[in-house]
Amino acid sequence: MGVSSHKLGAATLFVTPALGMNPATGAPGGTTTAYSFGFGAGEAVDIYWNNPRQLLGTATANGRGSSALTITIPSNAPPGINEVIGVGRTTKAIGVGAVAVR
Repeated sequence: MGVSSHKLGAATLFVTPALGMNPATGAPGGTTTAYSFGFGAGEAVDIYWNNPRQLLGTATANGRGSSALTITIPSNAPPGINEVIGVGRTTKAIGVGAVAVR
């Protein structure tokens, strides 16, 4: 509220879902953790390896829309940068992260 005007300001806030990977590099068969941000509170988030497309597991977002899931890098993952995708089951929000496969 403005001190002298006594008017209230308002704005719309949009949160872009994302995935962060730690570590961001690994070998096939190794593990990494997918940290998701920007999903719905309590939402189930399916985590997929993009190429070839396969479900790696499901995490549940906390009250702030964040979660963590340790995943195994698929044995058939090609070398180079590979996308990992989180899809919210309720909001259908999509967050993308990457892992460098060596």
